[in-house]
Amino acid sequence: MKALDLHPGDAIDVKTDGHEYYLYVRSPASPGVRYEAQCFPSNKKGKHFRAYSRRLCKAILAACNCVEKADLPTGEVITEGGTKYIAIITKLILNHD
Repeated sequence: MKALDLHPGDAIDVKTDGHEYYLYVRSPASPGVRYEAQCFPSNKKGKHFRAYSRRLCKAILAACNCVEKADLPTGEVITEGGTKYIAIITKLILNHD
């Protein structure tokens, strides 16, 4: 994801301010270190990344009132304290349940 300047091996997390949810790079890639929700390219060209985390998935699905799947659009990038955050839009989602 260009907006967050993701690199293979970066770990992502979700932050909330009580109203909005934000995706951000929690830990940049470190050799020999494995994190929850670590990102890797989903194809050889590396334009799309994939991360696996049951904890994050359950938390976001609960926030969206979904059970199994939701398509979540994103909003603008916000920079705070040198960290880039991208808003996750949870109010108007396409519910697949």
